[in-house]
Amino acid sequence: MVKVFEYLHPAWGIVLKKISHHLRMYAPEDVVWVDEIPKSDLQIIHIIGTGEYEIAEKSPNKIIWQHCYKTAGNLPWDNLWANSLLSASFHNLKKYTTKQFNFLHLPLGFNRSFFYPRVPFEQRPKVAFVTGHILNDECIGEI
Repeated sequence: MVKVFEYLHPAWGIVLKKISHHLRMYAPEDVVWVDEIPKSDLQIIHIIGTGEYEIAEKSPNKIIWQHCYKTAGNLPWDNLWANSLLSASFHNLKKYTTKQFNFLHLPLGFNRSFFYPRVPFEQRPKVAFVTGHILNDECIGEI
């Protein structure tokens, strides 16, 4: 059995809550979710802003999920990554540091094998594209 604490601020939006829901839904059967860091063997910390840095610093066996980087504050994030068991992000965090750390790159993007267009996109009169609230930092060039 592995006891896991997940930090996800309750005021954050539906997308992050869906990510959290799916983490729990697809977790191995021996994972038990706990509500405090001291009760946990492993901590998953979702990073959106500066407040999460302090929480992550206090977590002894952390996995960092860096949703925001440039907008998360000017902090030594690479120290946090280097001291975590794993850091995951859709941002390519390796390009921001020379430090070595365990990194899982999860680039977000459009996947034609997942979406089933009835009419090719090139023939549609309108196409909608949704992104985060800060255009320059949302990896638009990577999508």
